[in-house]
Amino acid sequence: MKTIMLSAAILFSCGGWSQPILKTKNTSSILPALNAIVQDYFKHFENTIGDSISAYEGAVNYESRVKIPGAISCIVSKYALPGTYSWEAVMCEEEDFETAARKYHQYFKELNNSKIAPNGFEKFELRGTIDTPDESRGFASTLMKLEAPEKPWDHFIIDLAMQYLFPNWIVKISIYEKMPDEDMRPGMKTLR
Repeated sequence: MKTIMLSAAILFSCGGWSQPILKTKNTSSILPALNAIVQDYFKHFENTIGDSISAYEGAVNYESRVKIPGAISCIVSKYALPGTYSWEAVMCEEEDFETAARKYHQYFKELNNSKIAPNGFEKFELRGTIDTPDESRGFASTLMKLEAPEKPWDHFIIDLAMQYLFPNWIVKISIYEKMPDEDMRPGMKTLR
């Protein structure tokens, strides 16, 4: 009987050591898909553009073949100006402000200071200062830029936005290039 008890104790104690607990990776991260989209952005979305879903004067919207995990919709917009594109993902639509604001903050935490490789190999940090949502304002927009010393990415923006469109708060992630206002409207410099 003592032998059986001793054998059982050894088996149970060894079983606990021989089977380590494996931690699973968070597979719902938006960064791998976002990185693929950023890389394709600089190739005019040649691998991302899907079927045309709508057109209006000066632009055509396409379904994005690359989806961000958890996104409600992902769209590529091609504008009449040659080589001008944008990409947008609607990440959530919530009636409750607090729920939408919480998700907005979660996406900011994941995006800010993350590493993005726009050229496929060299990684740069994505940085921005959060525009804290305020229910009375109805809109928040956090612009994030790549901390890169090279010119091609000077005007590249990843925009995390939260907007109230009755009856929901909508959280979006957009990718586009934004020229500084003074470069787009040089005459505005004299008004300051």
